[in-house]
Amino acid sequence: MSGAAANSTVTIDGGGGGGGGGSVLLQVNVTSSVAGLVVRADGGKGGDNRPATGGAHGPGGGGGGGFVVTTGAVSASSSVAGGLNGTTERNGALDAWGASPGSGGTISVTSSLTVSGTPAGFSCTSSTLTLQKTVTNLTRGAAAVTSNTALPGDVLRYVVTFSVSGSLDVTGATFSDLVNLSWVTPSGSATLLCPLRSGQSSPTTAAFAPSGGVYAVDVVGTCGPLSPGMSGSVRFDVTVR
Repeated sequence: MSGAAANSTVTIDGGGGGGGGGSVLLQVNVTSSVAGLVVRADGGKGGDNRPATGGAHGPGGGGGGGFVVTTGAVSASSSVAGGLNGTTERNGALDAWGASPGSGGTISVTSSLTVSGTPAGFSCTSSTLTLQKTVTNLTRGAAAVTSNTALPGDVLRYVVTFSVSGSLDVTGATFSDLVNLSWVTPSGSATLLCPLRSGQSSPTTAAFAPSGGVYAVDVVGTCGPLSPGMSGSVRFDVTVR
């Protein structure tokens, strides 16, 4: 939002003034989210004048700094500085010849900002989808663990549990898991167990077969959006080769 610098290739006429810094309105719901944001609305530099012959001509003044108003404190590197004035050549030396730099602008932080028709459009909140994978050796009757030892012919059951935390629904989530077909053979289809929703007596389930050792399913497409606090799982069995 900074002002443009004026043309400095002038040789006969006076140089133009630098452009003024713009105005920035920053309205956020979570004020801490803009602490690292750098906002610049500096004034542009005034145009120089370098006469090829004859006397000096007036250079341009610097543009004034802009105006920033925000509901959260922005980075200290933000700037609304006035632009530098241009110079001309006079008696073999550079001279402002009456041109002055632009005045500095203002950065204002306010806790209350209401502009009709412009509500803050973004809420800096999020959700986290957490996965936990366990394996059970069904042949040997072992408990579910995160790693296991098995022998050829043993049947292993993998369960991947997903859960949502945070404040927003998860609206796009697919599941994909690859098994090494050199080591195991898939045993039938996998089962997706959806979260239990309000009004349901039992959760939705869906069976899907692996393809080339890849178990893949569109979780949200099958179960619907995943709200914070919901959890479900994917289960599949393999036989050790």
